[in-house]
Amino acid sequence: MLLCLQDLKGYTVQATDGEIGAVADFYFDDLQWNLRYAIIEVGQWLAPRKVLITPAVFDRLPNHSHKTFSVSISREQVRISPDIDTNLPITRRHEFDLHNHYGWNPDWFGTIPIGIPYPDFYLPKNVSDPNIEPEISFDPHLYSAKTVKGYSVQTSDEFAGHVTDFIAEIESWKIRYLVVDNGKWLPSRKCIVASSWIKSVSAEEEYVNADVPLKTIHSSLPFSHYATVTREYEQALYSHYNRKGYWEAC
Repeated sequence: MLLCLQDLKGYTVQATDGEIGAVADFYFDDLQWNLRYAIIEVGQWLAPRKVLITPAVFDRLPNHSHKTFSVSISREQVRISPDIDTNLPITRRHEFDLHNHYGWNPDWFGTIPIGIPYPDFYLPKNVSDPNIEPEISFDPHLYSAKTVKGYSVQTSDEFAGHVTDFIAEIESWKIRYLVVDNGKWLPSRKCIVASSWIKSVSAEEEYVNADVPLKTIHSSLPFSHYATVTREYEQALYSHYNRKGYWEAC
């Protein structure tokens, strides 16, 4: 199931013993484009704060009619979870503390199938020590969707537009596409670019670098809503870019 992240904001998160809060944003990595965390704005039962929850604890697909997610953790676990300021960069120490608190496997560069629990807790060697030196403790590949929204899209030719949203495959919690507004080139026209075609993301210069020609983006299939991104649409899109579909990779 493909869904726009913008449409998931505001969804209520239900713990095993009551409501936690609402989805405010997501963190993702730009290496494998996995959704690493959901940022939850906690409700009135706790002092105003935002908490991070890994998609591994979302035990089923979202209920769109009620706009809710169900998670396999309790409100008490959330209440005593490490306090992380989501307005600042998330450090490896933050992630260590968070995963250690919940007993999650910090598989920072792997996939997280929905509803499937992690195996035994472990830490990759390069982040196993919580006393990592500050200068190497930040993950340079971790971004929030809210931050990257609005970044310009650069191709090998020139500016192609701006990022306006992300389309994620909820079963695997992986971003499949970036929604691009073609802006000054083609007013009011949007298209989508596969995340696997993005070479890099630059926070300093606020752009994403797409490994596709400008003219191919501008002549690609128009995008209006995530519901139109059917497998037939995807096949036509990948054929237009002369690329192999992600569903054919295995």
